[in-house]
Amino acid sequence: MVNQSHSSLFCRCYDLQIKDGEIVSETLTTESINLSFFSSIIRKNAPIRYKDYWYYNCDALGQTEYMSEIRRTHNYKKWKSKVNNSFKSIIENSLSAFATKLNVINCGSWEEKKCFLSAISGEIASNYPFKMANDLVINFVEKKISKVVGFYLETEIKNIANSKDRNYNELKSIIAKKANEALIKEDNKLELTYNISGMLSDFHEKQFIKEEFRSKFSMHEVETTTFSIFIDLYSNHLAENYDSILSKSVEIFETLDQDEESCMSFAFDKFFGEMISHHHAKQLHNFIHVSEFYLKILLDNLLLSGKIKFFSTNGEKNLFHNNIDTAKRSVNVMSFIEESKKELKEKITKYLIESDTIVFDGGTITICDASFTERVLYYSTKYLEEKLTSHVSKS
Repeated sequence: MVNQSHSSLFCRCYDLQIKDGEIVSETLTTESINLSFFSSIIRKNAPIRYKDYWYYNCDALGQTEYMSEIRRTHNYKKWKSKVNNSFKSIIENSLSAFATKLNVINCGSWEEKKCFLSAISGEIASNYPFKMANDLVINFVEKKISKVVGFYLETEIKNIANSKDRNYNELKSIIAKKANEALIKEDNKLELTYNISGMLSDFHEKQFIKEEFRSKFSMHEVETTTFSIFIDLYSNHLAENYDSILSKSVEIFETLDQDEESCMSFAFDKFFGEMISHHHAKQLHNFIHVSEFYLKILLDNLLLSGKIKFFSTNGEKNLFHNNIDTAKRSVNVMSFIEESKKELKEKITKYLIESDTIVFDGGTITICDASFTERVLYYSTKYLEEKLTSHVSKS
């Protein structure tokens, strides 16, 4: 019996039978399988493969959408994106190499091979063991690099503030030096190697891949000879590449400081696209989070109590379930949102001025100026408006 929470392995592949309106012949022999078709299956499953993989939405987007998405993110670090995208490249290469092996193996039909590749090129391909290694690297960098550099930065900021002969831009070389020292430190590389090696050994011993297949598909499918051979082929493919996964993970770690923004992101967070020292950005993150959380609760209470309402232009109540446009927003809902934006703006402005916020702007580390503040305020209030408007539309 098929696991009711998932489609049958073979039913899942029905939509892959049709390409550009033409029926793909089911009688194709193994010799005539086209690797380009396997590549199309891998590309087709990319949204599934990376759906829950990314720390940031922008990492799953193309370059065109990248900057606009960064402007919608209030806690972004370039070095994390570098880790994500480096592992994405490893995953894609692994799938391509496996597709070649699946193509030439003298077992199973064309349809069975297509279906199996479709099954493993989704979440399975990204999660096991690549996301596990990805998360290990990110957690390790947070602990061994980012926290160390950030703590040292705060100490140096205080020293510079109390000195007449120093300027904040000196911090660039200090951050780069501390980051590089931590990244090339042999003890750190050995510890990371040990952690990833242990994870891979545990992954192999517990046969996570086989268990994942058993949880998704019927016992009949899992126990068929062809299916079992394909699982073994994929498991062996991963096992043959454990050393490569390990060495590339360490290589990713070692090269995280090789571009300036990535290096500076050990100490600075991108807050709606603007780089602010982690200590100060953390407080701004908190302003956004608390404002959004409590304003949504307040908005719900006001709507339920009838103290504020929203109507369409013809006087009929409009719950925003369709398109939202300015003409359909009631005056009092918009007043609530505008007042909320004003309060957030005042709170952020006060903090940026009083705290002498340190920023990385135009390649220079300096104190936040009026132009920088305006950009932060614009994108912060825009974000809050979008979140509150979206919340109303779902009410």
